[in-house]
Amino acid sequence: MVAEVPDNAARAARQPQRKRLDVRIVPHRRRSPLRISDWRMRSKLAAVLVVPSVAFMVLAGVQTAGLFGQASTLDQFTREVSIGREINDLVDRLQQERDRTAGELAGLDAPSPAAAPPSRRWPRCSRTTRRSTRR
Repeated sequence: MVAEVPDNAARAARQPQRKRLDVRIVPHRRRSPLRISDWRMRSKLAAVLVVPSVAFMVLAGVQTAGLFGQASTLDQFTREVSIGREINDLVDRLQQERDRTAGELAGLDAPSPAAAPPSRRWPRCSRTTRRSTRR
């Protein structure tokens, strides 16, 4: 007696369609931690809540660090402006002192108006007229 060997098509028709990743059919397949479809629902929920929270915290930290840097730059600029004002006041006082000293020294060197010859005397007029006639 010769046993009939069924062909592959007939054998495939008798067996139910198997899914490639069906855990029940392939029990030896290991779960991959990188495949989200293999994660438990609790893990998926935790990932959905934790990942955006961590991303927000990182971006908030970067933004805060940038704002602290900008604040320190503005603080330094404020100090420089206050020093600039002090320097400006000092220069103004120095110029006033120089003008007073120059006036006093000019008064010591110049002869008195009574001793000057009549052609060198200034007529009585305002200071602006004197300045304009000198030049």
